[in-house]
Amino acid sequence: MSLEESLAVLEGLGRLGASETNTEASTSLLGQIWKERARMTDSEKARCRRALEGLKKTELSNDLLAFVSH
Repeated sequence: MSLEESLAVLEGLGRLGASETNTEASTSLLGQIWKERARMTDSEKARCRRALEGLKKTELSNDLLAFVSH
């Protein structure tokens, strides 16, 4: 899955206010975005930050949120 696709899925979950839990799918999605974080544009970071704000927090989502918030 590309970064663009991963962000689109994450945005959908964020809009739904989905409760992000330690399921294999959500962990995989956040893991994919985490791997691509060094190449994220400012626009992608903003999209990711907005989507993460609507989700239940986990260690990985908190780490990713901290990264895209700087």
